[in-house]
Amino acid sequence: HPQNIINLLPVVIGLFIMIDGVFKFQIAFDAKRFGLDRWWLIFLLSIVAIGCGVFLVFKPFESISALMVIMGITIIIDGIQNLNVAIYTIRVVKSKPPSI
Repeated sequence: HPQNIINLLPVVIGLFIMIDGVFKFQIAFDAKRFGLDRWWLIFLLSIVAIGCGVFLVFKPFESISALMVIMGITIIIDGIQNLNVAIYTIRVVKSKPPSI
């Protein structure tokens, strides 16, 4: 039944994006604790990702074209978030002296 899989796909992707957004939410607060000045960018993007994930979970069958646009935007936001987290993590690691 391929139609069942197609109907379930937005919900599964929405759950994944919501869970990833919650993890990025925690990373934003860790970045603030480490003293990074742009921690708010990770925080803001995590809120947007969580919101898009919630929309995909609770309104998966609105309109196929709108759904595809929202999924695309959410995936782009998640990619930007991943880049920000990687860049700030590298900065934190480089700023700490090596422990022996």
